[in-house]
Amino acid sequence: MADVAQHEGKILRINDAGLGIVEDEHSQQQFVFTFDKIRNYRGEAARQLGLTVGAHVRFSATSDSQVVAVEVVR
Repeated sequence: MADVAQHEGKILRINDAGLGIVEDEHSQQQFVFTFDKIRNYRGEAARQLGLTVGAHVRFSATSDSQVVAVEVVR
């Protein structure tokens, strides 16, 4: 299993189909995530979750760039 690292960054893109792109604030590496990686996600729309372009997030990703968790920082 790949190692998991913590990141902070911002949302670059989001769509109502349940996909988003986040960018690490230090490395500028981009990661794709699905809404199911958001803790307690139950089918809400992006805006209900606070997912907007530019929103600050914390996220965990494996060394092979797979996002395993996303949290919107309020």
